[in-house]
Amino acid sequence: MPRCLKPTVFGLLLVMLAATAVAQKTRDLAESFPADALAYVGWNDVWPADDSSIRNGLNACLRLINDSRDSEPDIQQFSAVVALAGELFKHPGALCLLGVSKEDDEPEIHLALVCSAGDAAAKLNAGVHALAPDLEGGKYWNQAQIGGVNFDTRPIGDSPLVLHCAAHQGYFLAATSATAAEAIAKRIAGGAAGSLAENAEWKAVQAKLKVQPTPWSFSVYIDTAAVMKKGVELTIATGSNEEKETKTALDALGISAIRSVAMHCSPGPHGQWTRSYIHTGGKATGLLSLWEGGALTDADLAVVPKDAYWASATKLDLYAVWQAIVEALDQFEPEAAVQANAGVAAAKQFVGFSLTDDLLPALGDTWVFYDSPSQAGLFFMGTVMVLHPEKPESLDQLLRRVVQLVGPLVKGVGVTLTVKSTKYHDHTIDYIVVGGMPSPLAISWSNIDGRVVVGLYPQTVASIVDQVDPKTRKSSILDHTSVKAVRKDLPAKVVSWGYTDARYFDTMTYPVLVLVANALRTAAIPTDSSIDLLATPPLADSLSGIECELSVCEKDADGVLYSRHGTSSWIPTSAAPIAFGLSIMLPSLSRARELAKRAVCASNLRGIGMGMHIYANDHDEDFPPKLAQLVKDGMCTEGMFVCPSSSDTEPMVTAVFAGKPGKLGYTYIAGQSAKDDARNVLIYETLKNHANEGASLLFLDGHVEFRKPAEYREAIRETYKRLKRESELPPEFQP
Repeated sequence: MPRCLKPTVFGLLLVMLAATAVAQKTRDLAESFPADALAYVGWNDVWPADDSSIRNGLNACLRLINDSRDSEPDIQQFSAVVALAGELFKHPGALCLLGVSKEDDEPEIHLALVCSAGDAAAKLNAGVHALAPDLEGGKYWNQAQIGGVNFDTRPIGDSPLVLHCAAHQGYFLAATSATAAEAIAKRIAGGAAGSLAENAEWKAVQAKLKVQPTPWSFSVYIDTAAVMKKGVELTIATGSNEEKETKTALDALGISAIRSVAMHCSPGPHGQWTRSYIHTGGKATGLLSLWEGGALTDADLAVVPKDAYWASATKLDLYAVWQAIVEALDQFEPEAAVQANAGVAAAKQFVGFSLTDDLLPALGDTWVFYDSPSQAGLFFMGTVMVLHPEKPESLDQLLRRVVQLVGPLVKGVGVTLTVKSTKYHDHTIDYIVVGGMPSPLAISWSNIDGRVVVGLYPQTVASIVDQVDPKTRKSSILDHTSVKAVRKDLPAKVVSWGYTDARYFDTMTYPVLVLVANALRTAAIPTDSSIDLLATPPLADSLSGIECELSVCEKDADGVLYSRHGTSSWIPTSAAPIAFGLSIMLPSLSRARELAKRAVCASNLRGIGMGMHIYANDHDEDFPPKLAQLVKDGMCTEGMFVCPSSSDTEPMVTAVFAGKPGKLGYTYIAGQSAKDDARNVLIYETLKNHANEGASLLFLDGHVEFRKPAEYREAIRETYKRLKRESELPPEFQP
């Protein structure tokens, strides 16, 4: 199978990029992290060799988004991000959450990334520096030796996090704190005992997932028990008294019984192979106990025709679900449980039967849904549901009872409900006729050999009665060549089963994809003249090697295992992840840039404040009459008066300081001295600098704060009040 960027992988990679992620190769990646790591995301060679389509598509999307906002797209910077991602994900790597701690009442997240890139490690490090260069007027990158490794460091916006990155012995290393940097540095050097690869829980789930070396792979691991424990610790640290309530809720839902969750995606004998595992280490509790039911049989699956283009079957007892929900509510919200039971009792008085004790058990615990071309449905309109209730006649009676109850309620608006019956191939089909209004749907059902078939209209039910009836059935989905081949490598006893004919969906969606792809590529032509519209291959080429996907879920003594085999076409699986990734990544990048600009602005004001106090020290504690004096005396530069989020420029600052017309983004409240109230504002910037989200204030004592609009205005009003200069208060700050 040709290598391509898998859908799940692509979405997660873009999310990680927005969070400053980075990756390893010559050894097990888990060896690079400590044994008590909370979460792990690893990859190996997941970036396509030819990424021109990805670059062109993302650049085109960025241009369209920016055009809609009447702003110029930063194509160059965005292309640099994509190029850095491509270089990063060409090599095996892993991102790990090592812990979370509190720092000055703010959570400090200890993330670490290791990428074994060989000679490209230095290139990755340089790429990060290029995206975040030194600021004009001052060096923003610093150096620190941690664990024997020389890291370059810089703050991440206004957060307590500090980015650490380094190229060391063929590895690219990155971390969000000194603690995380030290942990991976020691692991790389081999000087720390105990790695994630030696963790007993890690080894247990890796065995369940049958992880083996493959050409490419993507994996996720979360130590759920440790994450919940850390969450409780942070809850206590914040002074919250909800520890007991939280634990009760987790116990009731069965979440506290989960030890870990893991996923691994790699090539398999039938295309892509994805496995996910929820490790409980024993009997499941709470809602997870719903997986303890029986297994699907071949008889359950045989009702699906051979030409179905999608199908889903599961063992699910809705009555047990209801009982589990009520039991969970009773543990952590008793009043809600009482209200739920009271509502059911009230409904019983009205309808004459219990929705939970009568209707839910009547539905049975086997649910099969599917659609096929032979059912003549438009996309999902041909979908049918096949149930296997213990007493089909009871379900029929309940359905008729519902129609009898609803009929009088709608009759007042000129609508009638009637149950009609018809015969088709010796089978009785019942359906609901909605009279008095145009209704294209007519809910229909039929009892066939103990199974109840439900459809949106009688034609769909009639089209499958011969399939559901074992006496007239000729073949089923179990006879499909691809399904037979894949089933041999899947568990025999499963509680859920899913099938998708990727070729069918590719064929149906191909025309729409070509229209969208061509529109995006032509939109990118102004910035990339190498666009090739044939980058979207002809339908025949895109269908090459595409067969089907088959997924199952099994419950064993230690947890729940989900497995999916099959060949996925890039047509239906790439568009959604790209859109999803862009929706997350672009706002995140934009937000990160805004936070960086705020940091620059705060740095400017701190520098100006330092110049103010140097001037005051030489002038009997008085601050300068005008800001231009600081530049004239060499204490500040024009660039320090330019907020990067504003339209100000150095020439504009120079012109204003020279007495020419104009207004800067920074406003000085002159006439103060170092003897005045330290709470006074010396310089403030306009709210429009940061999209009216707030603004930075330089206070008289030299510290800088970014405040929300209401607090920002109040600080300036109070300054004028303390100075007894209320009459000078600018109009925009008037109460």
